Amino acid sequence: MLEEFCFRVGNIFFLRLGELKKGGTSCYCRENAFLHAIITALLLEQDEVVVMDMPAGVEHLSRGTARGVDVLLIVTEPNRRSLHTAFLVDKLAADLEIKRVAVVGSKVRTPEEAETINRAFPGKVIALLPFDEALWSGDGVPGPAFQEAVERIKEALAEERVG
Repeated sequence: MLEEFCFRVGNIFFLRLGELKKGGTSCYCRENAFLHAIITALLLEQDEVVVMDMPAGVEHLSRGTARGVDVLLIVTEPNRRSLHTAFLVDKLAADLEIKRVAVVGSKVRTPEEAETINRAFPGKVIALLPFDEALWSGDGVPGPAFQEAVERIKEALAEERVG
């Protein structure tokens, strides 16, 4: 089933959760029940990894869909609304007893924005992704600073420095 619903690169499966429906069509109860069943029953080989991209917000956590994940990366931008959502996600992760939680700052433009994220989540920030015009416009490959930040995320996960 994983092969049918995921995009795979090597030993990594990418599972995107929560496609947006049209307004007024219905709730996400069936989809969440299905995702919960997949995640609960998921058995991976020792060297396989599943990356789940969940939409911004707390629904997947409040419904328990993300229960049992090994690592939760909270991605936040350095603005009040995004930080508030990140705080809620962090709290719900604790409620679900997710042991390894880390924060990644995104679209960071200034040292002040970096400090805002670090101060909001002391000891939990594993990387700060700089704002990258090439990614924002969709016109190119990310620059070296962005690529270095991605490497820091990979290293932190590999060394189990998360959590």
